[in-house]
Amino acid sequence: MDHKPGGGEKKTGGKKILSQKLEWKTNSKIGSLDNAKHSPGGGNVKIKNEKVHWNTASKIGSLDNASYIPGGGNVKIINESIAWNAQSRVGSLDNKDHKPGGGNIHIESHKVEIKAQSKVGSTDYITHKPGGGTKKVSGI
Repeated sequence: MDHKPGGGEKKTGGKKILSQKLEWKTNSKIGSLDNAKHSPGGGNVKIKNEKVHWNTASKIGSLDNASYIPGGGNVKIINESIAWNAQSRVGSLDNKDHKPGGGNIHIESHKVEIKAQSKVGSTDYITHKPGGGTKKVSGI
């Protein structure tokens, strides 16, 4: 098919548009078609509906003492109050009538009189007045 758009070869430069079917040459990703012909199975499983018969037996030696009857039913429980014969420890009541003494001690409080005297010669200059207070410093 020769197509001449818009007025001929002068405007298009003599280019032709072909109408062929394009063929693409592409490859699948690595390993993506390795299992392409796989057909899933598993539909041939049958479910049975039967009663299960258990063949059980006791453990080894568990029935050796099966005829055992526990005894000890002839014990009587007596419910009586207990009479305690409690006594004090040896010698703990020997001095039970003791009364502590010592309450007749008096504490006396007297005012202490201190006779203090001055040291020898410390009152000789008791009337001393320091001098030199009448001088004035001038020139400042």
